[in-house]
Amino acid sequence: MKFKFLFTPIFLAFIFLKCNSFTVSQDDVVARVGNNYFYRSDLESSLEKSLSMQDSLVKTNSIINDWARGILLQERSLVNLSETKIASLEQLVEEYRIDVFSNAYKAFVIKASLDTIVSDEEVLSFFDSNKSIFRLNQPLYQIRYIKIPFDNVDRSTIKKRFRLFSEDDRKFLDSLTYQFSSYFLNEKAWISKSELFNKLPFLNNDNLKQYIKKSQFFEVKDSLGLYLLQVQDFIERNEIAPIEHIQPTIQNIILNKRKREFLNQFNTEILQDAIKTKKLEIY
Repeated sequence: MKFKFLFTPIFLAFIFLKCNSFTVSQDDVVARVGNNYFYRSDLESSLEKSLSMQDSLVKTNSIINDWARGILLQERSLVNLSETKIASLEQLVEEYRIDVFSNAYKAFVIKASLDTIVSDEEVLSFFDSNKSIFRLNQPLYQIRYIKIPFDNVDRSTIKKRFRLFSEDDRKFLDSLTYQFSSYFLNEKAWISKSELFNKLPFLNNDNLKQYIKKSQFFEVKDSLGLYLLQVQDFIERNEIAPIEHIQPTIQNIILNKRKREFLNQFNTEILQDAIKTKKLEIY
């Protein structure tokens, strides 16, 4: 026998209007299945305030029917499933409940107690002791570039400032970025080969060595403009990654190690404390 649970549009409109009434109690019941009640506060927490009247009615319909369907299916499962299966499911539910509360509490304790500051000295020490695991699987590059239209009236000044690139020059170029077709001026950042090709479409595997030379300046024209390219440095595949590039990774490794050690100690102490206070007894 098929079962269909659907609230009528008139009833839903009534609920929606009730939800927007300031005179109605926060705990007004909007739906019931047996002895289970769905309250206006439950509905409001699931509805977006920006929804139109029509969208709110559709969303309300979906929320209430999903809730009712879940209750009805649960009731039918308790009638039709075997006692063994029900007992097994109850155990799973209890285990899940314990896990949810335990993990939430551990996260709370970690946030409140764990030192999350990783010093530069710790990063450097870890790097020096584990350099072999930080070999690059692809090259890295340090570059800066600007692409400007051919008709840019400041082209000669931009070129001069770009090549000198003092602090004043950098600020000057930053003030003109609205004139550039594209640009990348963070020459201290390390970028991957794929990022390099994405920023500089004229580059490919065949001409890469022609342009990627340390401390070299290039002017490259395409159909839409002029590229000014300065190559600062590059590191080949299989070489050790620069520490500034992998510092966030090392910080995460150190923090995860701290977290594991903290949780191991926490898990041990919580049992020891329970045994000491005789709250836990193992027979």
